Amino acid sequence: MEELIRRVEILKDALDKQLCIKRIKKLNEEIKQNHKLMEMIHHYTCSYDDSLKEKIYKEGLFQEYKEAETDVNILILSINSQLNKIRDKGSCQL
Repeated sequence: MEELIRRVEILKDALDKQLCIKRIKKLNEEIKQNHKLMEMIHHYTCSYDDSLKEKIYKEGLFQEYKEAETDVNILILSINSQLNKIRDKGSCQL
């Protein structure tokens, strides 16, 4: 179990060094500091107003964040694919 924990920590460290992870963390902080955008997001979560959603999506900072989010999702898919290959190699074939 200790070996698994150690390897997970190594993975976490490697992920933290990925450019897409650094970028999304930076953009997340920028969004948190953008009071106008945060207010719109808060109001949207309460009202689900489509016109407000459109305004949020038109914000350049939010668009950058969504692009970074896509890059992170691609990284996750890649990791899952590699994990599936490892799992498949270790499975017992009947």
